[in-house]
Amino acid sequence: MFLAEYRGYGGLAGEPSESGLFADAAAAVQAVYASGVSQDRVAIVGRSLGTGVAVEMARRGHGRALVLVSPYTNMPDVARSLVGPLTFLVADKFDSLARIKEVQVPITVIHGTNDAVVPFALGERLALAARARLVVVRDRGHNDLDNLPALIDEAVRAAF
Repeated sequence: MFLAEYRGYGGLAGEPSESGLFADAAAAVQAVYASGVSQDRVAIVGRSLGTGVAVEMARRGHGRALVLVSPYTNMPDVARSLVGPLTFLVADKFDSLARIKEVQVPITVIHGTNDAVVPFALGERLALAARARLVVVRDRGHNDLDNLPALIDEAVRAAF
């Protein structure tokens, strides 16, 4: 398991941006490969903001499976759900809905129905567009998904 951290998060220097987070993730993937792990043994897992990054890494051909936890279609849709029509303020689009159509590996989406940060409808829409397996976690929100490690493990095992 390799847990990547992004610039501007977890006490790391730098400002987060779409291009910066993609570069950080690409470097993490290359570090995994450099350690001797072959691509056919890698599952890309992203949660919340990280789902946009994970979709991009899978779109670039990395990994054998993609697992998205509390994903969104794109940042303007998330902003619209939280603050209304001020989406023009969103600089980074993280357009997973457009990118996911190019992903060529099995995809699992895990999402809680009571998510107040990333509405369930956005994850459901992304799953439908990707023809992904959708794991619905009833009556749970963004940060209280029951048994999440087991759900991720099940999704990864199913793809391998």
